Amino acid sequence: MIYIYNLSLGKYIIVHGGSKLPFGTTIQQNLHAFDTELSCWIKLDNHLDEKEDFIPEGVYGHSMVVVKDFLYIIGGTAGTQFFNSVHRFDLVEKKWEKVFEHIVMFNEENNVPIGRYRHECVTYMDRWIFMIAGGTSREVFSSRRVFVYDTVLKNWIQVQTNKVQQDELNIRQFQPPEVRCHSLAIDGANIYMIGGFIGTKSSDSIWKLNINPENLPGKLYNPKKLDIYWVKVRHNLPKAIFFHDSVFDAEYGEIFVFGGNSDTGKRNNMLSRFRVQPATLEKISKKARDRICEKKITCF
Repeated sequence: MIYIYNLSLGKYIIVHGGSKLPFGTTIQQNLHAFDTELSCWIKLDNHLDEKEDFIPEGVYGHSMVVVKDFLYIIGGTAGTQFFNSVHRFDLVEKKWEKVFEHIVMFNEENNVPIGRYRHECVTYMDRWIFMIAGGTSREVFSSRRVFVYDTVLKNWIQVQTNKVQQDELNIRQFQPPEVRCHSLAIDGANIYMIGGFIGTKSSDSIWKLNINPENLPGKLYNPKKLDIYWVKVRHNLPKAIFFHDSVFDAEYGEIFVFGGNSDTGKRNNMLSRFRVQPATLEKISKKARDRICEKKITCF
């Protein structure tokens, strides 16, 4: 799993866990970071001793996000067992901590998600981690049921999205899919779910989950009371893909989608751009100016 993080010392690409073909036979548990300024790799947990210090079990298909100075590892699998546990790594103190113990016996009435992999997570307001869809080797979970991990209270909360879902033009009604191997990108109060594997086919669809925080009394609210709903975006990806990645560029209001796999099994290095916010004239002018300067054309 890869995550891009901006530390005070520079910009890092953080890599944790993962497996190789055949999946599950070899699983990594180390935490590495690539320094984009020095162009070198760093092992973040190199000082830890497996006998004396806590180091979580290696997993793949997990999700990874950063909240403040903590790197969170959510779910994943070791090959046969699927986890709903949450671990975090203190990026300052350089140590691991288990913040939510894996629960084997699942009860649909509680708020704990079924153990899963190939799900996706995003952070909201530097506190909550939204986990959407994913699955196991036998089933795929619906994106209508969203699970939220509270990093302050250290517990899971289940949020049921509204049943009536519409497209952007309010012409047709849709039900959000059961999906895995998708990607997420967040823009303010909107979470975008992009592509993925639905049933037996890859998807080119884009969905938007509106958290609608305006109706809430303040920041420290209970996500259980959230009035959230899915909207099917009328634009699609250039081609159906899964196992890709997405990132939101806040400066220009754009989502970039890279790579992925297709139904034929062929991987690609395609880079797509999807604009979710109109950029200001100032930002457009600055971007054009930067491109001109990159081409070594005289600019002012």
